Amino acid sequence: MTIQQMQQFRGSSEDLSRRLVRAGIAFETIARDRIDFAEGVSQELQDLGNSILATWDWEAPFCPESVYMFQLRKAMRETLIVPGAPQYGDTLSALEAYIEAAEDADLADEFAAAEVRRDHQTVEGLALMFNWTDDNVDDLFRLAATK
Repeated sequence: MTIQQMQQFRGSSEDLSRRLVRAGIAFETIARDRIDFAEGVSQELQDLGNSILATWDWEAPFCPESVYMFQLRKAMRETLIVPGAPQYGDTLSALEAYIEAAEDADLADEFAAAEVRRDHQTVEGLALMFNWTDDNVDDLFRLAATK
């Protein structure tokens, strides 16, 4: 295995790890072909974890854990106005309204923060508002990292 392949695996396994944690699935270790679940994990959660693993794209670019707010806003604006991006919808005005409402509610610091983590409440709120899946948010963070 080359160093590049090892780095890709590490990034993909970190992304998978975060996805499992967000789904509430406790585990000991993960590999390309198996998840060693923590003791006491229900069969239902094991099945969910195994289905996530079965469809995991090990070649997908690494999703950063955090980006700067200006990067996230640029990526959101770019993505939301690109024709043919139905996974995000044509919701630029809704995004601006969300930001204005947050700023009006004295949450301006949220939007001026130097860095925004993938699991931050603002990101979770946007995901709920726009009905984004985890994959949509990961794609947004990957795009934001290029800005």
